[in-house]
Amino acid sequence: SSGINAEYGETKHPQWVNFKDDLKSVEKARRVSDDQLSKQLRGMKKSLGNLKKELEFHKTPENLDDQFGTRMSAFLEVANDQYSKLETAYQSMGKYVTELITYYGEDPKKTNIEDFFSDIITFCNDFETARAENTKIKEAKKREEKQKEMKEMEKKKKKKKK
Repeated sequence: SSGINAEYGETKHPQWVNFKDDLKSVEKARRVSDDQLSKQLRGMKKSLGNLKKELEFHKTPENLDDQFGTRMSAFLEVANDQYSKLETAYQSMGKYVTELITYYGEDPKKTNIEDFFSDIITFCNDFETARAENTKIKEAKKREEKQKEMKEMEKKKKKKKK
């Protein structure tokens, strides 16, 4: 049935046949673990919270050379801003992935991102395999037809000689 789908795509919608070219990032996306991303974000948030607590103890420097509180406060401000951007991007990614999984008829509560993208990759590979098989079949049929024509021509030549 993959061969039939590939053949249909090639004949009826040739503009879609190379759709795999538009999905170059799928292989990388498949390696993204939502659980790992979530875990890393929680770890960052916890670390930033720990730094904030540590800075409470360093509000007043112990001596004039102690720059820890000043420098780390500036770092914390930038880091919190960056973390907020990451968290927003992660939430947006989750929303888009849910919409994408739903669009393809899967249940986002039952389908994780890794499995979804693995299925897309499997489909792309199967489609390409089917296209290659269809090409081989077409070439074999052409060879058979040429051989048949050659035999017919030989028969005609032999009849003419008689």
